[in-house]
Amino acid sequence: MKLGVAEIKRHPFFAKTNWQRLEKKLTQAPYIPTVEDPFDVSNYETDWEVPANEHAALNTAATAHLFEGFSS
Repeated sequence: MKLGVAEIKRHPFFAKTNWQRLEKKLTQAPYIPTVEDPFDVSNYETDWEVPANEHAALNTAATAHLFEGFSS
């Protein structure tokens, strides 16, 4: 991204965006989901699984020396 924000604003996806109205918070969102409270996750899909961490077995005391010096 050589042009930074200007490059994003010029992308065809944002062609109809009125940036001045958006900055002044005068633009209405195209969809506002109904939520019960700030922690309501009912709008997210529930039939997905968190992938298993295939590297978890490598994070042991036997391999700890491999990571010495990686954190301050």
